[in-house]
Amino acid sequence: GFATHRELTALVAAGMTPYDALRTGTYNPAAYFCLEGQLGPVTQEATADLMLLRENPLLDIANTQTIDGVMLRGRWLNRDDLDRVLARYDREASE
Repeated sequence: GFATHRELTALVAAGMTPYDALRTGTYNPAAYFCLEGQLGPVTQEATADLMLLRENPLLDIANTQTIDGVMLRGRWLNRDDLDRVLARYDREASE
């Protein structure tokens, strides 16, 4: 996940708009693999992994890091859940 934020920042620094940078990692891969109806939209039929952000990433691409929660495979993870997961990975990496 952290590399994705760096890549989005690099794409914008290279001249892409935040909208185009976000599309590069979301809609475009779905279109390439002919999965537009399954990946990308938030509908009952789609795979709806998504992030809830506090700030608008279209105004500043760094706002993709203001994550309040994530819907992952139908399970909601709030900020506290995410922090616990990150802390666990941090502990395991330092062992």
